[in-house]
Amino acid sequence: MGSICTHYLSFEIFFIKIGAPGATPRVISGKGSITVIDASNNNICCRNWSARPVKYHDYTEDWREVEKYIFSRAGHSAGITASHRPDFGNQVTAAGNLNVLNKGNHKVDVNAFTTKNFPIGPTPNYSVHGAGVNYQYKDIAQVGASVARTPIAQRTDYSISSGLKLHQTPTSSFSANIGASKFDAPYSKGNWTPNAFFHYQKKF
Repeated sequence: MGSICTHYLSFEIFFIKIGAPGATPRVISGKGSITVIDASNNNICCRNWSARPVKYHDYTEDWREVEKYIFSRAGHSAGITASHRPDFGNQVTAAGNLNVLNKGNHKVDVNAFTTKNFPIGPTPNYSVHGAGVNYQYKDIAQVGASVARTPIAQRTDYSISSGLKLHQTPTSSFSANIGASKFDAPYSKGNWTPNAFFHYQKKF
């Protein structure tokens, strides 16, 4: 018996506050994707980004990605992602998620990942490791925090986020998300930078 596939159309618009305090947030980028999801426990997802937020050099990248994830009924998951970007090189990520609380309307997950990068050119291969925690109330609101470490650069990135679902039907959803991020490195220490984006998803 063949697997059942669901197609999702997603679009995100990103905002970030740039300039003096009180400056109006500017639209920085938007991205769209079509995701094909296998409804079996062995989830295979293939993406071909039809719109990319960043223009590299004098051309827009063709970013191809393949994922394979395994999910459990208890809410745990583990998977691996392999991606290729002509301007950058190859990237392989292994990630896992552990559900530590799922009671009534409340859900808490912890997650971790490790990424191996294989850049083109003279840049050596390097790794990034990270972990995070996420709290979700029903399927309406969520808050999270994460940290990632890049040993080759002695750099640590911090991120906090929150999201609120503003609209939902059986086939579509629209949410607003706000957060902030910063980094620490021997050569520089960044300040917290706020950001926000809207996410729309349509299932067909």
